[in-house]
Amino acid sequence: MITINDVRTLFSISLSDEEIIPHLTRAKRDFKGIEFSDDEDELEAIGCKTIYYLSPLIWIAQSAKAREYDESIETFSDIEKFQNYWLKRSDEIIKKYKTDKGGNIKWKAL
Repeated sequence: MITINDVRTLFSISLSDEEIIPHLTRAKRDFKGIEFSDDEDELEAIGCKTIYYLSPLIWIAQSAKAREYDESIETFSDIEKFQNYWLKRSDEIIKKYKTDKGGNIKWKAL
């Protein structure tokens, strides 16, 4: 089970747990029924998707810090670029769970 602290190992998030929880829950729902072969794959898929969903909030927080410290942060200058990076990371791990026939995801029995 992926936790907020697990997600924070992928990217240092200064948001509160309360801000992260709904996005982590949503990411977990996206992969409900997928049987991951190991914990690292699960973290990569769910954690990256959580960061994808959190991207607008992270971007706002980082932009405020950037203005405050008068720093330029290249990846945050384009929110779509930042989101796509995290979505691609999540999608890449899921490719391992697709079957050879028809490209369907293997779902575990409930």
